[in-house]
Amino acid sequence: MYMLNAGESMKYKLKVDNLSFYYEDKKILEEINFEVYPGEFIGILGPNGSGKTTLLKNLNRWLLPQKGCIFIDNENIKKLSIQSLAKIIATVPQDTQINYDFTVEEIVLMGRTPYLKALEREKEEDYFIAEKSMEAVGVYNLKHNFITHLSGGERQRVLIARALTQQPKILLLDEPVSHLDIKYKWEVMGILKDISKTRNIIIIATLHDINIASTFCDKILILKEGKIFKFGTPKEVITAENIKEVFGVESFVSGFTEKGAPLLITYGKVIENQGKKSPMKRVHVICGGGTGEKVMMLLEKKNYDISCGVLNIGDSDWKIAKALNIQVVEETPFSPISEKNAKLNLELMMKADAIILVNTPFGSGNLKNLQLLEKLIEKEKKIFIVEETPIKERDFTSGKAEEIYNRMKEKSILVNSVEELNYYF
Repeated sequence: MYMLNAGESMKYKLKVDNLSFYYEDKKILEEINFEVYPGEFIGILGPNGSGKTTLLKNLNRWLLPQKGCIFIDNENIKKLSIQSLAKIIATVPQDTQINYDFTVEEIVLMGRTPYLKALEREKEEDYFIAEKSMEAVGVYNLKHNFITHLSGGERQRVLIARALTQQPKILLLDEPVSHLDIKYKWEVMGILKDISKTRNIIIIATLHDINIASTFCDKILILKEGKIFKFGTPKEVITAENIKEVFGVESFVSGFTEKGAPLLITYGKVIENQGKKSPMKRVHVICGGGTGEKVMMLLEKKNYDISCGVLNIGDSDWKIAKALNIQVVEETPFSPISEKNAKLNLELMMKADAIILVNTPFGSGNLKNLQLLEKLIEKEKKIFIVEETPIKERDFTSGKAEEIYNRMKEKSILVNSVEELNYYF
């Protein structure tokens, strides 16, 4: 019988010691200290721009702090190899979009990569662990389905199964339910709660819904302006006073969960504007496949003049742009970018005060968007790159996109989540 990791995580305590992280001269996280134990489900709450996603990316070493340390079982994670760390920490990113026809089983088996040598095929043990992970989240019956044919809730569960197949001691999730309807939100959170207990692993998730966090999480960490405002049980942390102080809204306790955690109803206007006025008026967004939705919504709420492109007609970002009456350069479905549309897109980029390149995958069909953007680097155009996952994982052009992207990074403003754009817009 092959071993799963239930019960073997007892020694894997997570300790964050005096962690601080900066982007250039901007302090994003400051003096973060907390400890988490096996079997605990931790929710991270905070306003946009408070550093939630940045904290996760420090925990999994996608980002390196300028100060402080992170310990797992009293060992500094800086000393661990990437492969060793991948056997301890698994991450489910915010973006669940996968635009290629992998089956559910193929996606989940990708979680075995840290355990395989180069070019090594999966063994019987790997298939067994993948099957158990699919069973744990209720997608085993979908194993032969293509990931592109699944609903948002099903796709999210598949990515959780992939993470579980790494047999991690710590599972990190960035807004795992933010795009799901209420049914799937409760379903996914219930699965995570069950996994934390049955497999005795640490789960840490950034969340937006206060009541979801209060209902399912053992402890809640609230961030405000990059610092820990409160860390404790829902009873200790979720109060009307704390919510007013951090989020700037009035609220009252409307009831309690079965375990006595408070449930809040928020009301009234924001007390103070936590954003900063930007001199930029017109912004062009390069996106696709659903990666641009949050950016377009953010800019729309802040009354920017937005354009985007090039997008294929019918693309999910194209639909969002049309719904928001955003000017978009559109291409016929499933077609590469034509010279005519490339020229139109370049004209919109030139008119923009800033351009945002979101966490988009690149193939032969949309590579021209990246090539156009590189031309503007020399014209000193203000370019923001949202890098939520490494470009290597999103490059389907045999390295062409990665090569251009890496040249651009040196002369662009790099952020690691959409929420961090609030510092600039």
